[in-house]
Amino acid sequence: MSWAKVALAVLAPFCHGTLDSAQAASALEVVEVGSHGHSLHVADDAKTSLIRSEARFPEELGDLERAEVMPHLPSALAETQESLDEENLDSEAAALYTRRALSALASKAEASVTSSSGNMVSTAMNTSAAGPKVDLGWFPCEWQRPTKDETMHCRDGSYCNPTKDQWTCCATHGGRLQCPSHFPHMCNQRDCGGNDYCCATWCEYYDGPKPCHIKHKIYGMDQGWLTFLTRDKSGDPIGEWTDLIAGPMTWELWYARRPQMKNGNTKQGNAIMSTYADNHNTNAFSSHNRRRNVGLYIQPDTGKLSLSSFVGAAENMTDMRGRKLGKDVDPKDPLGGAHIMLGPTITDFDWHHIAVVWARTEGRGWLYVDGVKHSEAVRYEPGEDNPGMDGKLVVAGGHLGRTSTSQISQFRLWKTALKPEQLQSIMQCGEPDLPISDLKGFYRLSGNLDNSVKSGFLPLGWEKSQGVFAEGNPCELGAPGFKGKDAFAGPPGPRGRTGKAGEPGIPSVEWGPPGPNGSNGTKGPPGNAAPPPAHLFTAASWTDIYMAFGICAGATFLVAFIIHHKFIKQSSGKSEGEDEGEAAYGEY
Repeated sequence: MSWAKVALAVLAPFCHGTLDSAQAASALEVVEVGSHGHSLHVADDAKTSLIRSEARFPEELGDLERAEVMPHLPSALAETQESLDEENLDSEAAALYTRRALSALASKAEASVTSSSGNMVSTAMNTSAAGPKVDLGWFPCEWQRPTKDETMHCRDGSYCNPTKDQWTCCATHGGRLQCPSHFPHMCNQRDCGGNDYCCATWCEYYDGPKPCHIKHKIYGMDQGWLTFLTRDKSGDPIGEWTDLIAGPMTWELWYARRPQMKNGNTKQGNAIMSTYADNHNTNAFSSHNRRRNVGLYIQPDTGKLSLSSFVGAAENMTDMRGRKLGKDVDPKDPLGGAHIMLGPTITDFDWHHIAVVWARTEGRGWLYVDGVKHSEAVRYEPGEDNPGMDGKLVVAGGHLGRTSTSQISQFRLWKTALKPEQLQSIMQCGEPDLPISDLKGFYRLSGNLDNSVKSGFLPLGWEKSQGVFAEGNPCELGAPGFKGKDAFAGPPGPRGRTGKAGEPGIPSVEWGPPGPNGSNGTKGPPGNAAPPPAHLFTAASWTDIYMAFGICAGATFLVAFIIHHKFIKQSSGKSEGEDEGEAAYGEY
């Protein structure tokens, strides 16, 4: 039987065996759980648990023989004594070979440290009163990031304020080195103050950003993987690793899934970051049945992620025949110390930021993809166990020696459990507000495999097949796009429920229309007597009447006299004269 089939079960949720009948495949899911190559048929309604369990009685398995297991091993990760004798993988010769191979890899890594020590890139560029801060180096040229305030940094090291000292203030100081924070981008156009590079909010109108001669690179491989060593060339655990696993830690990188090479690469589950490497199933550094691996895995053909932890004490102990040592199977530990959590699926071939937070104090391992925390965790209670017991943490492949086609960049190990907001900052091409002392391993993978921070960790090593470096940047923010098309208004939605009455408003200063007439009131009491009339309007006496009559009679007589004298008398005299004249004329 093949030893590889035994270890496939670490990725039990997506490593498939063969069916005993085609008819059973229509309703059951196949999960390889034993070392004899048998498959366990799991009904669809049993998928509520993320951990695939073989906690069934033999009579429930029918004609599927239960696999024999070693002590302290879950049945899903079982290794039979028969298979170990057959393959002879636990022999001292195999262990010696494994130790020598690891020593050679460590010696090569230590030699590369000596040869590249002069080329180490400083990571701590930002400083504060609390000490140097982490700078992940997304902007290697100084002009790619602005100053912290409204000042402009000149090439001779001086600073000036362009709003007060004019935009030509760096012309006599060697030119502009960094733009102010309110115009953060230095553009490639050179016709601004002092015929210098222009500072702007965006550079699309200024010939684009000023180019940087330091180019980012990424690491790609077709049929291989990278190895991070947890032991030195003497086979002793690296002190920095022992210190790292003693508390909470975070592994994170940028990862791009690629179409797999047809010849050589497996379609079975493989590692993204895992201590279950190619040398795991040997007695090189401990007995083969020790719980000593944690990791994040991917199904290459579908992109399905899975987080597993196989460290710490097991609740369900088994004997050599796989029989439970105890009365009942603990439902919280169906695999006897192994814990597997199915995560999200990476469906495309784009870059993704992936992080695993091993929170020892919380007892959980959390998966983050593109800054988003997965809803479920995996149990992580290592106790005194060393998750890197076998000396390797493989990256982008290497699980059971399986090769992978992928691209990676910026692999880091932190001696702290990064918070969601800190991972969001990294995912958005920024830096978490953390001291540089929290960053223990920083492998930029931008032209070399070196560790960019000063710590006891060795450079990464490639295995199986060497990859290549190519220009690329997994985390690069583009300029804002053009305005999109205006949306058309849709139909009005349903009328909402009436809300609560609001507070009374300010009283209005405008009068409203008059209201309707009110009903007549009751009749009031009689009023006071009228006041006495004025002087000219007193009651008339007889004397007043006589005087008025006399005045009226006199006025009448006077008017009649005037009329008679003016009109009647004169009119009579004129008529007599006319008669005398006519007689005289007749006489002529």
